[in-house]
Amino acid sequence: MKDRILITCDADNHEVILTRNILYISVKLNYCTIKLSDNRKILLRQSLKQVEEQLPEDMFCRVHRSYIISLEHVEKVCVDLIVMGNVEVPFGENYKKDFFRRFRTLQACDDDTDSNSSWD
Repeated sequence: MKDRILITCDADNHEVILTRNILYISVKLNYCTIKLSDNRKILLRQSLKQVEEQLPEDMFCRVHRSYIISLEHVEKVCVDLIVMGNVEVPFGENYKKDFFRRFRTLQACDDDTDSNSSWD
């Protein structure tokens, strides 16, 4: 599993990010924003698809055409949004089946390694 990714901030700057610190990635126009658990935001000139290809598939899931979230930071799932801390991310209808499949897989893995799972 990838525990860190190298992102290109601009032509001269690269940054290593621990994947466990990523809450979500959003895209607007041609820019992605990576929101981190310490409230920092990193702006990238990359497509969401390019960023998605660097992320571990078992930890992240696209939940909207403009959002990828960390499954580990999900606190609440509603009909049309996902809550992660004080952030509400839109939840697109076309992404729900894959989200729940991945979330259940992650939960099953957590249950195998930690009998005191908070999702029981």
